[in-house]
Amino acid sequence: MKYETAIILAHGLNKDKSLDRETRERTNLGINIFRENKTGTLLMSGGHKDLGECYGVSLSEAMKRYAIRQGTLGNLILEEDISLETVGELIFCKIGIIDPRNWKKILIVSHGYHIPRVRTITNIVFGDEYQIEFESIKSDLNFDKEILRLWYAKRGYKGDGKPPKMSKKLIADLSQRYMAIYEKITGEKFVPDKSKNVNMRIQDNFRGII
Repeated sequence: MKYETAIILAHGLNKDKSLDRETRERTNLGINIFRENKTGTLLMSGGHKDLGECYGVSLSEAMKRYAIRQGTLGNLILEEDISLETVGELIFCKIGIIDPRNWKKILIVSHGYHIPRVRTITNIVFGDEYQIEFESIKSDLNFDKEILRLWYAKRGYKGDGKPPKMSKKLIADLSQRYMAIYEKITGEKFVPDKSKNVNMRIQDNFRGII
């Protein structure tokens, strides 16, 4: 099946306005799909807020510029540049670009860890009227909470009632996972803040937010 468009979901920018690793990988996959003639257009999706506006360029614009430099025709690249996160990306792609063109065959590109969330949102936003498929980039780190979900599922917990108490091993495994994720995203070694009680630090971080 040839898709009418492939939505490339943005992740972020580097300080020099270049695409961060995840956005670049997603954009490269989209470009390859386009070169293989599997889609008629590319739809770069991602607005600004702190991820783009502070650099004077939207995420989608930076992605389009990158794709053009790789040899993709600019008139076949569309932009959704007002969203702030995944829900907004899919909603604004649908109502602003896809529906006005009466497109029904859509491909969505992201990383493997992101696809379960994207699939859930897509089912709500698009429903059954569209033929939607997903292309994902395999991550060398599992960024999602699958390890936690599986741990609860093995104990028969599906979200109803009081959950089982997490084991010390599970807590340690999750801590190691999130420290590794932090280091991979930032390129910096994770150094725990031991200057104050953990509960107090959590309260301080959330003060003014909730």
